[in-house]
Amino acid sequence: MIALLCAIAQGAWAQVITFPIQYDDVWDGHASTKPTTFDNDYLVINTAAELVYAREHWQEKADNGIGYYEQKYSLNANLNMGLGFSWKPMKNFYGEFHGNGHTICIHIRKTENYAGQGLFGYIGNTGKVCDLHLTGTIDVDDWESVGGIAGACDGLIENCWVSADVSSNGSDLGGICGFYEGSW
Repeated sequence: MIALLCAIAQGAWAQVITFPIQYDDVWDGHASTKPTTFDNDYLVINTAAELVYAREHWQEKADNGIGYYEQKYSLNANLNMGLGFSWKPMKNFYGEFHGNGHTICIHIRKTENYAGQGLFGYIGNTGKVCDLHLTGTIDVDDWESVGGIAGACDGLIENCWVSADVSSNGSDLGGICGFYEGSW
């Protein structure tokens, strides 16, 4: 087996990923567990089931009184969201998601009507996603606003990289973000 090391550096930040990626947790397609660990102001995601819970309860408030859609997250593991399951994007995100150099593997097939197709459907103007690696496949035919991290973004995507197959016959297709609405 050949190990491939990939180093990505930007400023003082550097991350090394070893392939094949070793996932700490794989979603079974059913489990949904409420995340309850906080580190300072950040809701820690340790398992795939916790990420699913946050997505399923997006408009509700977590134990700290803040909605899941506007929460500050800290990813603490490499997560595989399942080869046989289609990920439904997290809609309208206005919080912060710190990947801490971890990887999330998603697979999206044609899904429900969302603002965009990606890990996040849309990242709002106060939203931020950083230090995250995304892999998997996104194949949604004629969908618009399709990207790995976000279908559409008006916020900030920083130090993220995508090694997923992203495809659509629709407009606004990108590896990291399909459609960027903000200003540079």
